[in-house]
Amino acid sequence: MITAIIIDDEFKSAEVAGLKLRKFCPQVNVLEIFTEPGKALAWLEVHTPDVIFLDIEMPGVNGLNIAARIGGRADVVFVTAYEKYSVEAIRLTAFDYLLKPIDENDLVKCITRLEEKLAHRKKTATSRLINTLFDKIAVPSLEGVHFINIKDIVRVEAESNYSVFHFADKRKLTASKTLKQVEEALEGYSFFRPHKSYIINLQYISRYVRGEGGTIIMTDGHEVEVSRNKKKEFLDLFEGL
Repeated sequence: MITAIIIDDEFKSAEVAGLKLRKFCPQVNVLEIFTEPGKALAWLEVHTPDVIFLDIEMPGVNGLNIAARIGGRADVVFVTAYEKYSVEAIRLTAFDYLLKPIDENDLVKCITRLEEKLAHRKKTATSRLINTLFDKIAVPSLEGVHFINIKDIVRVEAESNYSVFHFADKRKLTASKTLKQVEEALEGYSFFRPHKSYIINLQYISRYVRGEGGTIIMTDGHEVEVSRNKKKEFLDLFEGL
């Protein structure tokens, strides 16, 4: 269930938004409807819904200002009669921008995308929690799921839509995950992506050879190219050592 609140100084507009959500998006639980932005801000000091349906032009407090104050704690869907704020809304990384009167199809599409985003976020958070607790990563392959000690991973190479794990004991494992998915799973550990085709464990670096981007020599002797746009980021990791 997606939790939501509606903030709109026009009661009729807020009520219509709530009715359409209940009718066309039953997976959304509207916790509160606010017609006074100040009360909404006070409520948000204590609670955090998944999404806020937010009007822009309101007396006293501008919806854009409210979104800025929320600071990404909840996704924001602007609901307004004016197209002129779309650029500013994008700058604030709004999840969506719906024009009044709300089109039912646009609303359903918005909520479907939001469901997908929240599901991915939950899955990623769960994976990171498991990694943190056990220092292991679950890696699916054609044979099943392998639970790997993160400290044993030397590097991971992209191979089409698969990823090949290379371990300190010379073993290899081909996983049915893209390199991007592996990168997300290893976030927070001592890994770096110096090239679109590689992720490396910084603990297994032997030396760095200067060049246009440069080359990293791993402890197993494998050479990993550093792309030009990643060179500074890589060298900055070791600044001051």
